[in-house]
Parts: sequence; C-alpha cells; structure tokens
Amino acid sequence: MEFVAAGQPGRGRHELQWIDDLRAGIAAGRHPWLHEEFTTALRAGTFTNESWHTAYAAPALALDKGAGMPDQQRHVWQALFPDEPFPRADA
Repeated sequence: MEFVAAGQPGRGRHELQWIDDLRAGIAAGRHPWLHEEFTTALRAGTFTNESWHTAYAAPALALDKGAGMPDQQRHVWQALFPDEPFPRADA
C-alpha cells in the first residue's frame, strides 16, 4: 500500500492538508515534541483502534479506509519523517 500525497490525481488537496501542514510545521521547528512522543506511543502500542481513528484517521479522508491501523500509522510516520524507519515495538 502506498501513501498518496495531497494534490495527486484522484485526491482532493483538502483531504491531506492536515498532514502537509503538520509536516511543514515540523520542518519549521514547531511541534518539537511530536517525534519523540509519537515514537514512544508507537513503540508502546498506546493507540487503540478507537483512539487512533479519532486522533489521526478521522480527519484524513484520503487514508485507505481498508487499511488496518498499523498500515495507517506507517503512512503517517512516512509522511512526517520520511528519512527515518518506522519505530519498532521491541526497540
């Protein structure tokens, strides 16, 4: 499964605007806590299906609704931190 960036054919720009905004904020030095806290939460298995969909997947209409939570988490991680491997639970 592949992450579809905003503005690609078949996807409305508004569907992934939130992730573009977040990525830009991180690049500008805002949200310095996000990387560490997201890493910790992923490694600890903190998210339930309900909490994940409420916090992340619900506003992202372009995330593949057929994908499971782990796949969606990988999509968000790759979009925000493309040069880093996805955090492993045993790390």
